[in-house]
Amino acid sequence: MTAFDTLRAIAADPDSLVLPGRGPTAREVIEARLGRKLPPTPECPPDIQQAIKLLAIQRIRNRLRAERIAE
Repeated sequence: MTAFDTLRAIAADPDSLVLPGRGPTAREVIEARLGRKLPPTPECPPDIQQAIKLLAIQRIRNRLRAERIAE
């Protein structure tokens, strides 16, 4: 995917920001589960901040594990 294709995908659906080949971010997953948009991270309650951080770490570890298995 070229940079122009990426920008075109964002322009077509700016709310989702889930591009082809990329899964949703930890924040997007939590927002989808809660059914509402979250405020900026510094303004979130500590439990939500921790949930975003821990889910992001888990997703990175899972992605790295999958890449190792694929090799």
